Amino acid sequence: ANMRYAKDNYYRIPLLIPIESKDALKRCADEAGMSMNRYILTAVEEKTGLKLTLDKEKPVQLQGKGKGRV
Repeated sequence: ANMRYAKDNYYRIPLLIPIESKDALKRCADEAGMSMNRYILTAVEEKTGLKLTLDKEKPVQLQGKGKGRV
């Protein structure tokens, strides 16, 4: 059921990073108490002003920040 919900409600974006950066990114995410996925989504949220949720809420644009940019 969860996989079906994700498939129907989210778009998967493959991300390529240098292999030597993976451990550093994982360490940063761990230190922030987040998964790597959540850590990357948080960075995108901060840069764009978008709210990229991983729950049943619909993504919404935050006021002011990132208007018109995606």
